[in-house]
Amino acid sequence: IMTFECQNENCSKESTLHCPKCVALKIDEAESAFCSQECFKSCWPTHKQLHKSILFIQMQLFYFKIYIKKQPLN
Repeated sequence: IMTFECQNENCSKESTLHCPKCVALKIDEAESAFCSQECFKSCWPTHKQLHKSILFIQMQLFYFKIYIKKQPLN
Protein backbone atom coordinates (compact mmCIF):
# COMPACT_ATOMS: atom_id res chain seq x y z
CA ILE A 1 0.00 0.00 0.00
CA MET A 2 1.34 3.40 -0.96
CA THR A 3 1.17 6.08 1.69
CA PHE A 4 0.99 9.82 1.25
CA GLU A 5 1.15 12.83 3.52
CA CYS A 6 -2.24 14.06 4.74
CA GLN A 7 -3.47 16.99 2.66
CA ASN A 8 -4.74 18.84 5.73
CA GLU A 9 -2.32 21.77 6.08
CA ASN A 10 -2.36 21.33 9.88
CA CYS A 11 -1.37 17.67 9.71
CA SER A 12 1.57 15.76 8.29
CA LYS A 13 0.63 12.20 9.24
CA GLU A 14 0.83 9.35 6.75
CA SER A 15 -2.41 8.73 4.94
CA THR A 16 -4.02 5.82 3.17
CA LEU A 17 -7.58 7.24 2.93
CA HIS A 18 -8.61 8.98 -0.28
CA CYS A 19 -11.45 11.30 -1.14
CA PRO A 20 -14.03 9.23 -3.07
CA LYS A 21 -14.87 12.13 -5.40
CA CYS A 22 -11.17 12.50 -6.27
CA VAL A 23 -10.98 8.79 -7.04
CA ALA A 24 -13.99 9.12 -9.37
CA LEU A 25 -12.44 12.16 -11.09
CA LYS A 26 -9.08 10.35 -11.36
CA ILE A 27 -7.27 13.06 -9.38
CA ASP A 28 -3.73 12.17 -8.31
CA GLU A 29 -3.76 10.09 -5.13
CA ALA A 30 -1.25 12.42 -3.46
CA GLU A 31 -3.75 15.30 -3.84
CA SER A 32 -6.60 13.34 -2.29
CA ALA A 33 -4.93 11.66 0.69
CA PHE A 34 -6.11 12.14 4.25
CA CYS A 35 -5.15 10.41 7.50
CA SER A 36 -8.67 10.46 8.97
CA GLN A 37 -12.26 11.46 8.37
CA GLU A 38 -11.71 14.36 10.75
CA CYS A 39 -8.87 15.78 8.62
CA PHE A 40 -10.92 15.25 5.48
CA LYS A 41 -13.97 17.01 6.94
CA SER A 42 -11.94 19.96 8.20
CA CYS A 43 -10.41 20.41 4.71
CA TRP A 44 -13.65 19.96 2.81
CA PRO A 45 -14.44 23.68 2.17
CA THR A 46 -11.06 24.10 0.48
CA HIS A 47 -10.68 20.61 -0.95
CA LYS A 48 -13.96 20.70 -2.88
CA GLN A 49 -12.55 23.59 -4.92
CA LEU A 50 -10.12 21.06 -6.43
CA HIS A 51 -13.12 19.07 -7.70
CA LYS A 52 -14.66 22.17 -9.26
CA SER A 53 -11.38 23.05 -10.99
CA ILE A 54 -10.92 19.56 -12.38
CA LEU A 55 -14.54 19.36 -13.56
CA PHE A 56 -14.17 22.72 -15.31
CA ILE A 57 -11.02 21.55 -17.11
CA GLN A 58 -12.67 18.26 -18.08
CA MET A 59 -15.67 20.13 -19.52
CA GLN A 60 -13.41 22.45 -21.50
CA LEU A 61 -11.54 19.47 -22.98
CA PHE A 62 -14.81 17.75 -23.84
CA TYR A 63 -16.15 20.77 -25.72
CA PHE A 64 -12.79 21.36 -27.39
CA LYS A 65 -12.82 17.79 -28.73
CA ILE A 66 -16.34 18.32 -30.12
CA TYR A 67 -15.27 21.62 -31.71
CA ILE A 68 -12.23 20.02 -33.36
CA LYS A 69 -14.34 17.17 -34.77
CA LYS A 70 -16.71 19.67 -36.41
CA GLN A 71 -13.91 21.58 -38.17
CA PRO A 72 -13.50 20.78 -41.87
CA LEU A 73 -10.27 19.18 -42.93
CA ASN A 74 -8.24 21.28 -45.38
